[in-house]
Amino acid sequence: MIIPQTQSQRTTENVPDCETPRWDTNRRDREMGHERLYNDYSFDNPVYNSNQLRQRFRMQRPLFCRIINKVVEGDVYFQQRRNAVGKLGLSPMKKCTAAIKNVSLWLGMIGSIDCMHWEWKNCPMAWKAQYAGQNKKTTLILEAVADQDLWIWHAFFGIPGSCNNLNVLYRSPVFDDVLHGRASPINFTVNGHEYNMAYYLANDIYPKWATFIQGITHPQIQKDKLFADHQAAARKDVERAFGVLQARFSIL
Repeated sequence: MIIPQTQSQRTTENVPDCETPRWDTNRRDREMGHERLYNDYSFDNPVYNSNQLRQRFRMQRPLFCRIINKVVEGDVYFQQRRNAVGKLGLSPMKKCTAAIKNVSLWLGMIGSIDCMHWEWKNCPMAWKAQYAGQNKKTTLILEAVADQDLWIWHAFFGIPGSCNNLNVLYRSPVFDDVLHGRASPINFTVNGHEYNMAYYLANDIYPKWATFIQGITHPQIQKDKLFADHQAAARKDVERAFGVLQARFSIL
């Protein structure tokens, strides 16, 4: 059963009272993180209701809690243990929640890829024609890959605004790790087909490569409409990331 950590679990053993241990200067507040997580998603008056939990983890609350309990019972990794200095590590709920969240994403998907034109206010006059985009403003292009947590996995910046997404892609290092064998191995199965390469969600301007999953422009059957809706919704992650960057930074 999922329970909050007790006060006795939070005590630190074998630590002298006369001095603060060196490792304590970089506390991660694991106990506080567990309490927030428990209050957010537990059965006891949670912060997020059942619909919000289902949107985040793609499952109902009873299944969510049952999975956590069964995983902790069957796998030592997800059980809470003490580290070398006797301090409690991550709670089972935190470990399981992180794993469930990853599984709830599109299998094999790294994130959504897109380009953003960033206005260059003080572009030198001699370069304005080269850096002018479709709206005639001088811009620099940022290519980025972002996930639903707005974590930016890839960024390629500085291409003139007169280019389009394909021009940027052909100069981008986004696939360098794959080409040089540095990419982490990825294996997953969908509808009985096995895949060994990750992919990005992209719009229709990108080429029909195995590493890009585009939407369906004119879906006719219900299955295609459902896929198109989910693909478009997930692809908005990179747009949100661009919005956050533009709100916080500007190019002089």
